Amino acid sequence: SRPDDLAPAPSCPKKFLVQVRGCKDATCRAHRASPKALRCCSCCGCCCLGLWVVLWIAAASAAKALLDSGEGLTHLYVKNHTWDGQPESRDQLLDQLEATRSDQNNIWVVGDMHYSYAADVFRFDHSGKDLLRYSPSSEEFKRYGAELMAGSGTRGNVDEKIGEVLGASFKPGSVLSSLMTGVAQYLLTAANTHLRYMDVADHGYAVLKISHDEVEARMYRFPILERTDSYFTSRPMYVRPGENRWSFDESAA
Repeated sequence: SRPDDLAPAPSCPKKFLVQVRGCKDATCRAHRASPKALRCCSCCGCCCLGLWVVLWIAAASAAKALLDSGEGLTHLYVKNHTWDGQPESRDQLLDQLEATRSDQNNIWVVGDMHYSYAADVFRFDHSGKDLLRYSPSSEEFKRYGAELMAGSGTRGNVDEKIGEVLGASFKPGSVLSSLMTGVAQYLLTAANTHLRYMDVADHGYAVLKISHDEVEARMYRFPILERTDSYFTSRPMYVRPGENRWSFDESAA
């Protein structure tokens, strides 16, 4: 036989990602499977990254188109289902609060929407532009108080609605559902800067504590698809006399 046949088989080098116990042949199928697995994982990672990029580009393009709509409130605001979308009635109420010197320290508790939020209530021009420029630290806008939406206990939220429309791959709890609800929540808060807190997926209720010195709100969340005694809470939010906006600063409490 040839001299090469008499040479000992190379031992398993440490550079391979997968080693088989008892294997002395570095050219066996088990070793060749390691680079294949690596290429497969790399391909899956690239596909996931590509999906993220495509979805974010689509979301950004949709946001630009919706925010540049020209007239009326931005389409990313549910104007037909909220009091912000009723400019005459809203302005009439705010005018009445000013006329009666009750335009400070108001709290609105609202419902019948399939997500949760906490918002600063201020007078805007209903063109949608003020919703993009608003800043809680700015004195440019007249604020009248704060608004709280507790969300739904068991009724479908945005993630359930996405699952109903797009199919089982987007059902709540899936990676695709989390991605889509994250994009939706980002777009809504970016287009409506007076929304200081928003949650479009979790279920539960809110507890509002009212005292002479402050109003404190906290969201309590729990799963709805299984029996459980567990729950988690949001960080506390505060409204203090004269501020007419939500604050997350506990040090002043």
